[in-house]
Amino acid sequence: VKKLRWVLLIVIIAGCLLLWT
Repeated sequence: VKKLRWVLLIVIIAGCLLLWT
């Protein structure tokens, strides 16, 4: 279950990086 939270966190971070570039 914790893995799902990690994946969600990574997706959010990746999205922020895409918005910044």
